[in-house]
Amino acid sequence: MNIPQKEHDALLNRAPQDHLSDEFVEWLAKNKKVVLRTPDWLVIENVKYHKEELPWYTAFDLKPEHTWEYKLQLLQWEFPVWRQIVNPVFARTIKRFHVHLIRVDKIYNV
Repeated sequence: MNIPQKEHDALLNRAPQDHLSDEFVEWLAKNKKVVLRTPDWLVIENVKYHKEELPWYTAFDLKPEHTWEYKLQLLQWEFPVWRQIVNPVFARTIKRFHVHLIRVDKIYNV
């Protein structure tokens, strides 16, 4: 999809402002293209960066009480050829923990 920053900001401004709330997760599920939902993750198509030639998803943490290493392994199991990118806390627009997923085989032609 790949939308301009202004449009992305306007869309995000309509979301519940408490990014850690269940309401925020449900807003994401209703307003974004859901790729996968598991007990631990909600994976959506990232409207800001996704392109057909370079797919880009974002996985949102649904159970913060579980350990990160375990949960990242579960995510890797679902998306084995995808690179995981975790932005630093201060650089996140959305405060709920999330992981960006980019198709490695599309980047490196493997």
